[in-house]
Amino acid sequence: MIELGPGTGVFTRALLERGVKPENLALIELSTAFARRLEADFPGVAVHNRSAADLKEMDLFGGAPVGAVVSGLGLLAMPDDLVLAILDGVFRHLKPGGAVIQFSYSPRSPVRTGVLDKSGYGVERVGRTYRNLPPAFVYKITQG
Repeated sequence: MIELGPGTGVFTRALLERGVKPENLALIELSTAFARRLEADFPGVAVHNRSAADLKEMDLFGGAPVGAVVSGLGLLAMPDDLVLAILDGVFRHLKPGGAVIQFSYSPRSPVRTGVLDKSGYGVERVGRTYRNLPPAFVYKITQG
């Protein structure tokens, strides 16, 4: 499993508590300070202090594909070409039928229509939580 933008590790901790083995989790974190903290807090988890846009060229898990990617990245705040680079890299690492689970504070798709039209990726809202302020929405991004 890959987690994009783990920050302080809230989702990381939840994934590990739900049975994801540390050796089966790769964290992609741009902030050096957060990456160092994640390395200290989660021994055995691979922490990569890089941009998620670098995924296409990264070797994770010896090239073995993963079943899912969890992301809290603010895709709507990013330029379309960056979002496309991130998603293209993500799908390079996913097994056929794998998906990106994207958390967002927007009730609309976390990927702009223009990116979806160019790429052929699909987005479906699969959940929400009102316990969070602001409420958070959960989306599933798939290929084709």
